[in-house]
Amino acid sequence: MRFDTRTESCIFSLLPAAQDQARKFMEACISDGIHLKIVTGYRTYAEQDSIYSRGRTVPGPIVTDKRGGYSWHNFGIAWDIGIFDEQGLYQSDSPYYQRAGVA
Repeated sequence: MRFDTRTESCIFSLLPAAQDQARKFMEACISDGIHLKIVTGYRTYAEQDSIYSRGRTVPGPIVTDKRGGYSWHNFGIAWDIGIFDEQGLYQSDSPYYQRAGVA
């Protein structure tokens, strides 16, 4: 199964075994009626450090507790998702996040 361009790009950034798992995850969620995309995959240490700085040295909410080198994203084995409604609008707070977490 092929997914949207962003999801495919993020999946491609992962290690091969993680790519397989991400595809299985997406298929399970879609079959459960969850509209989602993978919005990040692999991150460099610098990208992870930039995200880590949010809510600490840069304004905004804290979104991670892992610095560069300590996140599974840095090793190509983690991905983040976004939930979207039927019209394709991002949903920052949706019960589908919890459902996707057990898919």
